[in-house]
Amino acid sequence: MTEKGTTNDASAMDKAAPPFPPPPLLSLKTCIVRPYHPADAPSMSRHGNNPLIAQWMTDMFPNPYTLEKAHGWIAMNQPQEDAKDGPHSTSAATTINPPLAQQLAPNAPTVSSLPPSSDKPAVLTWPATIHYAICIGDECVGSIGVKPGIGEHARSAELGYWLGEAAWGRGIATEAATAFAAWVFETVPGLERLDGRVYSGNVASARVLEKIGFRREGSLRKAVWKGGVWRDLEMSGLLREEWAGGREGKGE
Repeated sequence: MTEKGTTNDASAMDKAAPPFPPPPLLSLKTCIVRPYHPADAPSMSRHGNNPLIAQWMTDMFPNPYTLEKAHGWIAMNQPQEDAKDGPHSTSAATTINPPLAQQLAPNAPTVSSLPPSSDKPAVLTWPATIHYAICIGDECVGSIGVKPGIGEHARSAELGYWLGEAAWGRGIATEAATAFAAWVFETVPGLERLDGRVYSGNVASARVLEKIGFRREGSLRKAVWKGGVWRDLEMSGLLREEWAGGREGKGE
């Protein structure tokens, strides 16, 4: 009886767990971008637990990057079950929450109250999953994602990423960011721009944004107090038409 119950419990757990590795979102030359999996936590903690990475991230980035923190991030960003596509789907969609925008700016007009546009959706529809693992083989070595704007900024989103030190200098961040930015524009009609924000001194990340077509737009001087040092916040942006023009120039 005990052995049978144990077997059934194990089978139930195996059935509930998503397969590893999850199907890729983007299969690239240098890396794979795919949904997170609970099994990624050890490698994510190992690669993320580095002061050379944390110094360029917001204070929301764990430092130290413990195994517990990795599990927590993965749990928040795993694909959820969708009635149409089944468990662990990456194609389910969601919309920006109008009540939240109204709470933050109660006197602002809602999207539905604005004049209609023939070529723009009234509400942006986002995939259910917008943060992904950057992997070499099956190993998670970094992360990439977007933070959608709200209210009057709802047609913009901030691109963010980090990469473990062992994977630096191989073109991985550039290729992953290029492909991911394209996926975001293709997947979210009505999104007009991607923001890139880099602390002054983070030459490598600024160079990645430049390579993938972001334009430097200015600096917020002494906007960041990090590690006992004042830093400027360097602002860059990539507009939809600039991204589309770049694709046409490459013959895509």
